[in-house]
Amino acid sequence: MNRLILPLPPSVNGAYKNIRINKRVKTHKAVEFIETAGWLATEWKRKTDWIMPDPRQKVIMRVWIWWGNTNRRDPDNIFKLLNDAIKGVLVKDDDVLLPRVMDFGIDRQNPRVELELEVVKGENGSERSAGISV
Repeated sequence: MNRLILPLPPSVNGAYKNIRINKRVKTHKAVEFIETAGWLATEWKRKTDWIMPDPRQKVIMRVWIWWGNTNRRDPDNIFKLLNDAIKGVLVKDDDVLLPRVMDFGIDRQNPRVELELEVVKGENGSERSAGISV
């Protein structure tokens, strides 16, 4: 399978800042990640001939995380920005994504996130695509 490899996104805690009461905006790091990941996803889409699925089709997103150090983290904290980055590029909207953390580890030289996508076919998801598993 041809995995999409992206830089490690900032966690939810580092992705937003409060600018006044009841107003949160994305940090510079968050915006930069979304732009970079969007371009990498676009390039990957072209290389793999990924076709954006119907907006009603669910997409399994298998995720492998390679942290840059041994600090304890919650793997779920990366999904907000990761989903935002591929929304509109690989899937119409991120509400169809079914994220699955497959594993995580340490790679001090190259912290990253690796993704595989699989379109779930059928109403109840019982039929899986025989096409591209990414």
